[in-house]
Amino acid sequence: MEPTEQTKQEVLNQEPFSFSEQAVRHMKKPHNFGEPERFVGHGCITGSCGDTMNFWIRVLNDRLFQVHFTTDGCVSSMASGSMCASLAEGLDASEAKTITQSRILEALGGMPEAEHHCALLASDTLMAAVRDYYVRRPQQSWMRAYR
Repeated sequence: MEPTEQTKQEVLNQEPFSFSEQAVRHMKKPHNFGEPERFVGHGCITGSCGDTMNFWIRVLNDRLFQVHFTTDGCVSSMASGSMCASLAEGLDASEAKTITQSRILEALGGMPEAEHHCALLASDTLMAAVRDYYVRRPQQSWMRAYR
C-alpha cells in the first residue's frame, strides 16, 4: 500500500525525525537531479550507510556553471545532494571546498543528527568531481612550455 502525501508529511514531522521546510522542499523537488549529457568532472562515492551519490560538473573559465547529482539513497541524501549542487553552482572550482557538511546542514535549516552523514556524503562527492575535473583538464599552455 502506497503511503499518501499526508502520511509522508506526518512521518517527516515526527520527532526526532523533524526536518525544516527548506529540507523538505529539497527532498520533494531536488535541484539539478539527473546525469547531464556533458560534463568535465565526475565523482561517485558510496557512503557508510550504503547510499551512493554521484556529482557531475561543467566548468567555464574555472567557474562551476552546472552541477548535477544523483543518489540512490534516502530523502536526506536527496536533500543534501540538492542543496550541495545549489550552493556550488556559480563558484570558482577552487572554492568548492567551502561546501562543507556543516554549510549544507546550515543551508537546509538542519536535519536530525542521524542524517548528518548525508551532508558529508554530498560534500565529499562534490569534491571528488572537482578533483576529477582538475585531473582531466588540459595542462595550461605555460606549463607545456616548461616540459
